Amino acid sequence: MKLETAKLELLQRIISLSDASLIKELTAFLDKKQAESDPWDEYPDEIKAEIEEAIAELDRGEGIPYEVVMKKYQKWLKR
Repeated sequence: MKLETAKLELLQRIISLSDASLIKELTAFLDKKQAESDPWDEYPDEIKAEIEEAIAELDRGEGIPYEVVMKKYQKWLKR
């Protein structure tokens, strides 16, 4: 079964529910699963590699300190 088909069938089953406590349990389950998921797992390998390289550059002291950036762009931050 394709993922899209499974999602639609699950959605149809959820829509037909009339048990409020079951709906509450499903909502809590989905909220918990979503909170447990790690967005890092969703990133493509190319993006992960670029982020890891950026972190390595910062670890080597090759970045620009936050204070320097904020001072330079302060005029755009004022409203």
